[in-house]
Amino acid sequence: MTRPSHRFLRRLDQPGVWLVVAALLYSFWLLELALPTGLSFVDSYVSELLADDQPYRWVFRVTDALAACCLLLAARWMRGRLVIVSVLVFVAATLADTVLSLDCAASVDALCRYREATGSVSLGHRLHQVTSVLTFGSALAAAVGLARSTRWWHAGVVVTLLATTGVLSAVLVNQPGAGLVQRVQLLTVAAGLLLGARACSSTWGSFVEPDRPAGRLQPGSGVVPDARQLRNSAGVRNTCVMEIREDVAVKRNLSSQVMMSVAAHKEKTWRFPVSSAHSSSG
Repeated sequence: MTRPSHRFLRRLDQPGVWLVVAALLYSFWLLELALPTGLSFVDSYVSELLADDQPYRWVFRVTDALAACCLLLAARWMRGRLVIVSVLVFVAATLADTVLSLDCAASVDALCRYREATGSVSLGHRLHQVTSVLTFGSALAAAVGLARSTRWWHAGVVVTLLATTGVLSAVLVNQPGAGLVQRVQLLTVAAGLLLGARACSSTWGSFVEPDRPAGRLQPGSGVVPDARQLRNSAGVRNTCVMEIREDVAVKRNLSSQVMMSVAAHKEKTWRFPVSSAHSSSG
């Protein structure tokens, strides 16, 4: 592998990139608008697209699993215990959703509703509701962590929408309109992933050259943080200003010492001829 291609791959291996890819893959359920799934966009749950009796189940299962893997790769750079734990739970619950899929789509199948009522569905079908609750709860917790760390009003909107759709989903269980509420919730999760990508890019400096040292400015080192960090991160900007002032103060002190030494040397050289002249005249 050549060095340019290696740098290109290293540039792609950034948390922001993985979060953007995860958001796109997690939104692949929008393909139902173009595929003849036979499910209702308003009343059917998105998880029913992954049911065992659905013709395109593997498309949605694979994309959900890939989204979880991308999110797991992005978690390597994340900070904050709440965010990290929430993301890991979200990944595990999403993968469990693809494995513990529904047996059938109850919103359009009367026999499936009868099987649910009589308890003749599989264990995976019964556990799917548990994994769905874990997915929502972890997404909400991660959004709260993002809002606390960034203080962005966009993140606050994501938290509000997730909490609202969560309450509505609990009220409209297996009722008309439940599918539409869940779809709004999933779009909100994707928006949260994109906000996370933006936060990663502005905080960790994802677009810094791989071979370029980045981070805190050291006095006299000549290393300057990335311009994106200086513009978007107040903490880094304040640190840089303090370090620059310290560096300037050190240089001024050194300059004053040099000036004093030069002045003392000139005074000594001017006094020496005068003393020599007095000695010769005596």
